Amino acid sequence: MNRPANPALRGYGARALALLLPVALIGLAWSLLAAPLIGLFDGFAQQRADLQTMIAADRRVIAAAPAWEAALARLRATDAAAPGARTEPSAALAAAGLQNDVQAIVAQEGGQIITVEPLPPAIQNDLQAISIRVSLSLPAPALADFLRLVETHVPFMLITAAALQTADPGFDPATDATGPLTVQCTITAYRQP
Repeated sequence: MNRPANPALRGYGARALALLLPVALIGLAWSLLAAPLIGLFDGFAQQRADLQTMIAADRRVIAAAPAWEAALARLRATDAAAPGARTEPSAALAAAGLQNDVQAIVAQEGGQIITVEPLPPAIQNDLQAISIRVSLSLPAPALADFLRLVETHVPFMLITAAALQTADPGFDPATDATGPLTVQCTITAYRQP
């Protein structure tokens, strides 16, 4: 048997449904429309902040550009006037730089500098010749590499005079290729005066 529904309960369910339905629709609208839109706007705000940071960094780089361009123009002018020349502002500094470069090459080849004597600078073809007289000890097998490294170095260096001597008068390079050599040489570099 079916019982008839209580009319008081039937009205209560309809009222509850009438109240819950709009709340459910508002929740559904929020989850489908409003939340994605708010998330989208938050993403745009973050992108905007990132772009503003990048623009500020680019503006700093652009502001520094004239100084970099001036430095590059000075380097190009120096290099165009004398490519491969030393760039130190004085002959004494150029001689010191030349000495440091030679010392690095000698150390790389397992040798030692014995003496270094800077020679007075001279003008040759509108360039200032900076020369040092060097006495060094070098293993015989390293001599070819030493000469190659000096002659291919940038800024350019030239060996303008050289003398070789063995430490042992009985040294025969045909039988002992590892003996030590004493090398006296004059190495010259050039700079724009």
